[in-house]
Amino acid sequence: MGYFINSPNFNVIQVISSAIQEMNSPTDEQAALIRITLEGRKMSYPDRYQQENLLN
Repeated sequence: MGYFINSPNFNVIQVISSAIQEMNSPTDEQAALIRITLEGRKMSYPDRYQQENLLN
C-alpha cells in the first residue's frame, strides 16, 4: 500500500512563507539588543543575561 502526499494549496504556502519570514527576522527587542552589543555596550544586570543569552 503506497502513501500519497497532497500538494499544499496556496493558503498553506502563504502561511508557511509568513512563518519562515518571521523566524528570520529578529523582534524589535532582539534587534535593539543586537545593536547595543555591536556598539560594544553592555547592559546592566539582569538585562545583560538576556543580551548574552541572545548572542549565544
